[in-house]
Formats: sequence, C-alpha cells, structure tokens
Amino acid sequence: MPALCYPYGSSITCVCDPRGNVYNCFPTDYKGKQGNLNYGEGKKKVSTGEDQRTEILLASTALVAVIALFLSFLIYRMEKYLVKRGFQVKANKQTKVTFIFK
Repeated sequence: MPALCYPYGSSITCVCDPRGNVYNCFPTDYKGKQGNLNYGEGKKKVSTGEDQRTEILLASTALVAVIALFLSFLIYRMEKYLVKRGFQVKANKQTKVTFIFK
C-alpha cells in the first residue's frame, strides 16, 4: 500500500510503495504548518555521488558533441578551401600518379 515518504528532505513529500519506489512528489508547506513529519520505512535518500556521476556524464557528452561539431566545421572549411585552390595530391614516386580535384 502506498505511503508518504520524504526521500528528498522534509520540503518535498512523495508517495512511495513499501519497497521505496517513488510514484509522485509534491512540495510540502515550508511555513511550518505541517509540524509533524512522518519518516516511514519507505525512506530513501538520493546519494550525491549518483548526482555527480550523472552531471559528469551529461557534461562529457555535451563536450564530445561540441568537439565533433567543431571538427566537422573545420573539415568542411578545409575541403572548401582546397577545392577552390585546385587541390593536388601526388602519390608516392613509385606510381607517379597525380590526382587533381576541381
């Protein structure tokens, strides 16, 4: 049977099942009108280490996306510059083949 629990502190009241799974949360009256808080068996604390890992994962994902976008922009500009200038690639001396892109 669902019961009230306070996994995020006394300012947020949640509806939890007996295993501690959170179903719904809502703010508690912060002015002190609910003086007696019931910290039941379904109390579940969120660890700060878990939050930091999530933030690090999101930040690193954003960083990788920005670096990939920057590299794709550089490749695009370099290709545009080389096509405009008549890019020539000479193969090694054994094959004596020249590629000209225009």
